[in-house]
Amino acid sequence: MITAEFAPFINIMSEWYAKDISKKVKTGIKTKGMSGKPIATEAPYGYVKDPDNKDFWLIDEDRYEQMSRKYSEEYYTLKAELAEIKEQLSASLNAGGRAQRFVKLTERYADFAELTPAILGEFISRIEVHERDQKWARYAIQHIGIYFNHIRKFENELTQLAEPTEQEI
Repeated sequence: MITAEFAPFINIMSEWYAKDISKKVKTGIKTKGMSGKPIATEAPYGYVKDPDNKDFWLIDEDRYEQMSRKYSEEYYTLKAELAEIKEQLSASLNAGGRAQRFVKLTERYADFAELTPAILGEFISRIEVHERDQKWARYAIQHIGIYFNHIRKFENELTQLAEPTEQEI
């Protein structure tokens, strides 16, 4: 029978024993893992236990084929996306150079007294006048596209296609 005077000693020994066992279990698991043997008792998803050797896992053939198909699909999708992004980057870099040339052109003509055809010719490469939306209508929408040298067609919220208001008609 345990008496009250031995209780603190027994508690200390029990605590020491629990810590010692914990250290031994952790060391055993670490040693097993470092040797290449699986630590888990069940094989992870996509693997099956080797029937000949319980310490090894084999790749499940069905899962392997499924993952291989997914990998191939993802590979070709990413390859196509990469090509598209490279093309966009190249276009962006080219656009940056064109924009710089356009800015230099505007700086050259920042202070002009008269707008001449020669100046317009340096800024504008072409003007496209489209057909009216409704032929023979007195008030019909007619779109005009202006293409500038170096930056091509310039559009922003002011140049977007807009329907005329009642007052404009």
